[in-house]
This record gives sequence, structure tokens and C-alpha cells, in this order.
Amino acid sequence: MGSVFSQTYYSENFNTGTIPSGFVLWNVDGATPNAAITGSAGWTNVAWMIRPVATGQTDYWVGSPSLFTTNVMANRWICTPQFTVPTGSTNVLVQWDGTGYYSTPGSYEVRISTTDSNTTSFTTLLTTK
Repeated sequence: MGSVFSQTYYSENFNTGTIPSGFVLWNVDGATPNAAITGSAGWTNVAWMIRPVATGQTDYWVGSPSLFTTNVMANRWICTPQFTVPTGSTNVLVQWDGTGYYSTPGSYEVRISTTDSNTTSFTTLLTTK
């Protein structure tokens, strides 16, 4: 029989209903969301928004628009506050839930910066989905 140990270095579920302090948001594309998503869905031109899972729910998710009035690729970043994984840590797992809102195929990247939250500092690509 083996032993199992776990340590959480960072966790966020966004259930406060607001973007937590310490997060850095970048709207690099500057594009205007298409009217199809600004009306009923309520998207604005901010980089990222907190949304309830369903009307009247207290569970939230964070999202970013990617359907714009012009044909431009979305380039919006959400950066967690800095956290440290101790030297010598092994079998470290990074986990999140991600999905697309519309049936149009989309993708995103998960990048790591070991310095600051400037977009040019995220030189390590963890994965593309």
C-alpha cells in the first residue's frame, strides 16, 4: 500500500463574483465584441468578465469574448497572482476547467512567466487547447 500526499500551491474558483485582486488582465487585441454577444450575453470590451453559471446561481466562471465586429483573432490575457512551487517539488499538477461558449472552434494557450505579468514575459508554453 502506498502513501498519497498533496499540497495546493494556488487555487481560485471565482465564486466571489468579481475578478480577485492580484489578477492582471490584458486586452491586447482591443477589438469590439460582436453585437450577437453584447446583447443577451452582456459582453463588453473588457479583457475578461465574471459570469454566473446560470441566472440566480452563486457559482461563477470567468470568460473573455472572441467574436468581434472585425475579423481579428482574440488576444486577451488573464494572469493569476504570482505563486511559488517549492524547489524539489515533483509530480506537480496544473489543473483548470476550460470550454468554448459557442460552437465555433477556438483555442487558448496556457503560459508561464517566472518574472512578472507582462505578456512578453510568458515565454514558457505549458499547453495549447
